This record gives sequence, C-alpha cells and structure tokens, in this order.
Amino acid sequence: MGIYVGFLVVIFSCMIVERGLFKANYLGPKNLIHERNKGHVSTGPLFSCVVLVVLAFSAGRYGVGWDFWAYYDTIVYFRDTNIMIRGEMLTIHLIKLAQSMNNPQLYFVINSAICVILLVITIKRYSCNAWLSLILFVCFPLFYLNSFSVIRNFTAIAIVFYGTKYIYDQRFIGYVCSVLVAALFHKSALVALPFYFLRDIHLNRLFTATLLVVLPLLNNILNRLVQLYFPQYIVYTSVSDSVAGTKAIYALLAIAVIFVVFQKFIFRRNPDIDLPWNLFLTGILIYLTFMRQGVMGHRLSLYGTIQSVLVVPEVVSIFTPRQRVLIEMAIYALCLMMFFYTVSIGAMTYIPYRFFLFHNN
Repeated sequence: MGIYVGFLVVIFSCMIVERGLFKANYLGPKNLIHERNKGHVSTGPLFSCVVLVVLAFSAGRYGVGWDFWAYYDTIVYFRDTNIMIRGEMLTIHLIKLAQSMNNPQLYFVINSAICVILLVITIKRYSCNAWLSLILFVCFPLFYLNSFSVIRNFTAIAIVFYGTKYIYDQRFIGYVCSVLVAALFHKSALVALPFYFLRDIHLNRLFTATLLVVLPLLNNILNRLVQLYFPQYIVYTSVSDSVAGTKAIYALLAIAVIFVVFQKFIFRRNPDIDLPWNLFLTGILIYLTFMRQGVMGHRLSLYGTIQSVLVVPEVVSIFTPRQRVLIEMAIYALCLMMFFYTVSIGAMTYIPYRFFLFHNN
C-alpha cells in the first residue's frame, strides 16, 4: 500500500505547488469547452511531470491487474487465448510485436501510453480544470486502476474519448474512423458509433428522469437481443450475482443528479457542455440497463461515463472562487477515499505493486 500512498502524495503535492505558483490561471469561470483557439486553463511543468508519473506507474507495473497474467502468458507462452481469437487486429499485432521482441512488458507500455496520452490531450483541450479532471481519472474506481485490468478495453475507451474532437468539429468520417480504430483494440468500441448524433440534443429534466427510471426496466429485453445477435459475448451478458462496479454507479448517479439540479446555470455558462453531458448520461443509462449482467454494464458504459472527468469540473465552475475551493477539497477527499478503498478491496490484484525492472520471478 505504501507505493500507492507515495504515488498520490506526488500527484497532490505537485498540484498544490503548481496551483499556488500559477493561481491566477484558476480564478474565475471560463467558457473553455471546445475553445482551443481562445485559450484554456494553463497547466505548468509540474502537470506534465505528473502525467509522466501516471504513465510510468501504469506502463511499468508487473503482475498488477486482474488480467495481467492472461496477457503475459499469451505473449510469453504463445497461447491461443480469447485475447487472440476475437479478431481485434491491433491487439493481436501488438501481442505479436511483443512476442517477436521477446519483451512482454512492451505490450503494457504501448497500451498505457495510448490510454494516458490520449486522455490527457483531451482533458487539456476541453476541461476547464485539468488538474481536477486528471485526479478524477486517476482516483475514480472504474478509470485508471480499472485500466490495469481491462487493458485493451481502456485503450479503446481512450481512443473514442479522444475521437470526440471530431464530433465537436462535425467531421463524421473522422469520428467513425476513430471508433473503428478503437474497435481494432476492443470490439465493444462499436457501441460508441451513435454518439456522434448526440451533440445537439437538449434533454430537459423530466425526460432525463424518465430515462433513468424506464430504461432499467427494459433490462431483460435488451439482454435477450444481445444474446441472440452477439452470442460470443454471452459470458458478459449472463445475469450474475457478482456485478462489477456496483458501488460506483451511486457516485455516477450522484453526479448526474447534481448536474440536473444545476443544469440551467451550467448551460448558461457553457452551452457546449451538451455533448459531454449527453455522452455521460448515455453511459449511465447503459450501466443501468445492463447492471445485472456482470461486467457488461460497466464496461460498455465507460465509453460514456469517462466524460465525467469533463462534466464534474463544469459543475464546480458555476460556483464562486471561494466556494469552488471548498467543493474541490471535498471532491479530492472523496477521490482519496475511493482510490484507497479500491486498492484495499482489490488487494489480491493491486498489492504488492511491483515495477517490472525490480520484480522477483
């Protein structure tokens, strides 16, 4: 556990120092979603250093993550596991590259680099508070720590997240290409194809509440359709008593409820928040719809719920500077609790943390 404490100490220390040195960059609300040409909240060199730490911590792990050994054994022992037979060609080629170079760690390094770099680029482009967005990504149970396990899935999520720039730019072909590239890592990315058409949809509170109540009732019907037309994914759709990410849905729902309460003020400040909000809400609806289907609900929903790293800072930004400081402190406290809770209940896979250069076989 000590290495995880040190990891977060580095992140939070750098944030405190940098925001103290450049506090002028964080004063006052700014309309920053899709305002690349008008400037954005600046981040200093310490932010870049933290990004490198986050990347190295993921890329250099050894034996950490539920599926780590499945990937490792596939590479080292040339096993024909389900990782190799799903037709996800970029995943297959990366594994073959690691095999040809006799370096299994290369697979984890490349996937971690794609995931972290694309996520950070998108955060810096669209978030009104890059530090808050990054810490949410690192600490929320279904994001950074989850990427240690659902490796190719999260690579696909990061590519789709980055690909939302094409939705902002109204470049349909560009977005479709980004989703298809993501699907070459994990076919679940295809669920994000309809996201392109969510940009200009404006949902009122009543309709949003109705969706949150009604869609979960269609669980059995939608699950049956998945089993009929996508039988290869029956392992993910089977009703399970062990539902992945059950507690996390309450945090996501809390974010949704708070957003709806302050919806008028948020949209008045930033009309362009429609897209992240619609994608985030879609993710929650997917989660609720397939919640009883083991890992399926949370894995598919991640293509939408990852937008919470953009939505939460927008909610915080509507308050006064003094209020924002207090709210952020509360969020950071919750982030710390969620992170350590995730590590503690997943101790079998997260502890001990080992770096590939120093592990003992």
